[in-house]
Amino acid sequence: MYYSGDRDRNIRLQRYYPQIEPGESYTYRFLAWQSGTFLYHSADPFQATRGLTGAFIVLPERSKLTRDVIPDRDYVIFIQEWQIKQPELGEVFPGCYTPIKFNRQPNFFTLNGKSFPATTPLYTCLGERVRIRFINKSSNSHSMHVHGHDFRVVEVDGFTRNFMDDTINIASAQRWDIEFCANNPGCWPVNGTKAFHQSNNGKTPGGMTTALIYLRC
Repeated sequence: MYYSGDRDRNIRLQRYYPQIEPGESYTYRFLAWQSGTFLYHSADPFQATRGLTGAFIVLPERSKLTRDVIPDRDYVIFIQEWQIKQPELGEVFPGCYTPIKFNRQPNFFTLNGKSFPATTPLYTCLGERVRIRFINKSSNSHSMHVHGHDFRVVEVDGFTRNFMDDTINIASAQRWDIEFCANNPGCWPVNGTKAFHQSNNGKTPGGMTTALIYLRC
C-alpha cells in the first residue's frame, strides 16, 4: 500500500512493506479514515510499472450514503502504459507479452488493462448522474475527454473540487473524479486526446479509447 514515509532505507522497507514470497500472503490492516479515490501498488516501483497496482475506493461512512452522495453510475478508469518488445523478422511471440521494466518508450496504452477495441464501454441511461474516477498509474500525463458532455470535477487527489470542464490533464499518480448528467443520448467516445495514446504500437484506432453508451431504460 502507498506510504508517505521514507522508503529509501531497507530497514523501513522491510518494516512497512514485508517481502511476500511466491505462495505466501500478508494481511494489511488499517483505518480507512478518508473517503475518496486512491490506488494501491507494490513498494517496488518496477513491479508497479509492470502491473502490480490497482484502484482502491473508499466510500463515505454509512450515515452519509445519501442520494446526493452516491451517483447512479460509478466507474473507475485506470490508466496505464506499456513498452512491449516487438518481434524480429521471422520471430513469433506467444499470446502473453512481458512489458519492458522501465517503460521509457511506451507503445501500448490501456484503460483498465485493455486497449481499444477490447476496452469495456461505460453504460448509462438518460437522466442518470454518472461519476468517472480516472486514476493515472503511468509515467506520463494524459488528457482525458468525454465527448458530447461537459462535466463537473468533484475531487482531485482526495480533495473536494467544484468546477466545470470538458477535458482534464491527469499527471502521473493523480486521481480525478468527475460527474455529469447523462443528457445527450448516443454513443460517445471517452478517450485520451494525445494522438499516439489512441494507438496500439502506432496503429490507430486503439489505445486509451472507450465509449459512453446510452441504454434504452
